[in-house]
Amino acid sequence: MSYDDAKRYNDYWRNVESGKNTGYPGLTDTDVKLWNLGESKLNEHIAINKIDSNEVVKIRMDALELKNHLKSLDNKVAGAKFKYKNNPMDNPKAAKDIQMLCMGIHLTLIQHV
Repeated sequence: MSYDDAKRYNDYWRNVESGKNTGYPGLTDTDVKLWNLGESKLNEHIAINKIDSNEVVKIRMDALELKNHLKSLDNKVAGAKFKYKNNPMDNPKAAKDIQMLCMGIHLTLIQHV
């Protein structure tokens, strides 16, 4: 065994015993962190290159169309006046009768309290 091999062997076991073993002989913790950062950036670059920009635009346009469609439906519903059969608000006399009835019930409840 040469001197360099013995030094590398002893350094490896010294790092294992001290808890500084990176799993990559000859590399420090900083070297390993930089290596992992570079690898993640490379993977990110590869993933970005796989994205089809036309598909992204299509998905965004579909979402925008849906949003605009829902907004126009909300505006239509907010401005609509629904007519129900026997709706008291369509007949002013019936509305007044209901109001008087409610006031009578309210007065009756007050008297019994």
